[in-house]
Amino acid sequence: MSQKQLAGHLGISFQQVQKYERGINRISAGRLLQIATCFGIPIEFFFDGLPSEATNEPLFRGQERVLKFAMTREGSKLNRAYLDSASPHQRKIALEVLRLPVAGRQRTVPGSNIEKAS
Repeated sequence: MSQKQLAGHLGISFQQVQKYERGINRISAGRLLQIATCFGIPIEFFFDGLPSEATNEPLFRGQERVLKFAMTREGSKLNRAYLDSASPHQRKIALEVLRLPVAGRQRTVPGSNIEKAS
């Protein structure tokens, strides 16, 4: 099925389908159900391989530490500042700054005046 055909079934533009595909826009649960119905598959298909809530398996190593930090005032401010960043380029630079070591040889981060350890 083409993007244009899927868009027609969903009642949206094919550009919107492209944005979903590229991860520019998030897909709501209702829209995901519509997509599953269009393809004749159960919605669970999109969640294969994810840990179930019943097992309480972490999604990644260090998840508990990350969540604990995110719940602090400092973590909340950092997350808000990152999400409010004006552009993907600005967010990329912010991540590079956070990855800088305290000491060590430095080099410039591409696209910025920031130095990074090499």
